[in-house]
Amino acid sequence: MISAKYYTPENVDRAGKARIGAGVVALIICGYLIATSAISMREIWSANKALRKEKSAVISIKRDADIKRNRDASEPLASMGGVESFALAFTCWAKLDGVSVESIVPEGPPAASQITLGKVKLGSWNANKVRVRGNGEFTSLTRLLEKLRNPGMPIQLDSFSIESADSRIGKVNYNLLLTVYEKASAS
Repeated sequence: MISAKYYTPENVDRAGKARIGAGVVALIICGYLIATSAISMREIWSANKALRKEKSAVISIKRDADIKRNRDASEPLASMGGVESFALAFTCWAKLDGVSVESIVPEGPPAASQITLGKVKLGSWNANKVRVRGNGEFTSLTRLLEKLRNPGMPIQLDSFSIESADSRIGKVNYNLLLTVYEKASAS
């Protein structure tokens, strides 16, 4: 228990003022906490709104990409093959890899055939045998041959031979036989 001597009017007045001061400090702290919470909530709402907007943009982009992918799948290949387009592409690849091309020569007339890929009929194509000769450094030639694995056009490497041209610098002569397919014209 508190002694009666402390219950003086001055002490009661001080205690009242201390309570008021503590209440004011508590209100200031509460106001600060409420204001920072409100600011934080507004930032969270803004971030959430931006996130929803970005999600809808991503969905829109995915939808557009799916439409484009479906449209591209239904359209014919940009390169329908042919010896000319193959010669141009192969010459560019060889130049990029530092390999020289001495000749690109078709061998014989094209052979018409019906091409199927799995169960999908691709229609009538002309198969042209093409002989390519040239020379270059062995490692450069292997990079060039690697490009024939997935050339982006309808070609097939049938056979190749490599002969040493200058063993001191690793230079080789090459001789490739390829089948170049060309979409047969609808007549």
